[in-house]
Amino acid sequence: MTVFDIGSNIVSYYQLPNNTFGAANIPVAQTPVPVGFIVIDVQPGQNVILRHSACWIATGSVFPKVDMLFKIWRGAPITGTLIASADDSADVETGAVTSFSHVDSGFTSAQTVTYVITAEAPDPGRTASIVGALTITGSTQALGSFFTLPNNTSGSVSIPITASTTTLAAITVQTSPDLELSLRAAVGWQLPPGRITPILFKIWRGAPNTGNLIYSAIDTGEGNFDFRKVTALAHVDRGFTTSGQVTYTLTAELTNPETSASVIGPLTFTAVPEN
Repeated sequence: MTVFDIGSNIVSYYQLPNNTFGAANIPVAQTPVPVGFIVIDVQPGQNVILRHSACWIATGSVFPKVDMLFKIWRGAPITGTLIASADDSADVETGAVTSFSHVDSGFTSAQTVTYVITAEAPDPGRTASIVGALTITGSTQALGSFFTLPNNTSGSVSIPITASTTTLAAITVQTSPDLELSLRAAVGWQLPPGRITPILFKIWRGAPNTGNLIYSAIDTGEGNFDFRKVTALAHVDRGFTTSGQVTYTLTAELTNPETSASVIGPLTFTAVPEN
């Protein structure tokens, strides 16, 4: 698991011409379908932060669920390099919005990179459709901080979440007076068969429990149905009056100790100056 310094400028994006719900109908089954791409010129030492968001619906049988697996490729699908993926699911509600992010790094030479996003419904006999909105952005980075899993794909890890505070990621940022800092996270998680399970995500300025809680949000899955989830979080921290280093910690916890869950990837946590 790695932490790098970054900063941000959106240099490439893709979105549907009419980026509204119901404006598209991109059918998805077991074969990966390219749904968008972006091209970015990267310089040595730069990193690229990629963000993806798509609204989709299940179109066939939804019992017990339909999964949608999104993948980000550096280069062409299948023959290129898979650098991130996220598996989301929907059941009788049929629809979902899947948002996740990844930071691509390690560039040692100037190059033009094409990123392709594909979608597939991995379970046999299941179908879905991307119906809009669909947005993909890429930003080059020079200042800030981020955390990603070494293999930032769905199923690459299994980090148990308990009723106690579970640290998922921590990043340290150099702050200055009047700085506005955009904090974002994306977490892929999974439930075992069983009951409805809420998970409480928190962002702390400082250490968990002893630091300042600046953000929290709850997301819920159901173990027998939509048991694979992707949760996206966002917060802007501001009000800095002095310069110095600040550590932010992302945590998760169960609200019911009789339930269980685990983070399976992706896991991305970024801090990007907005001014």
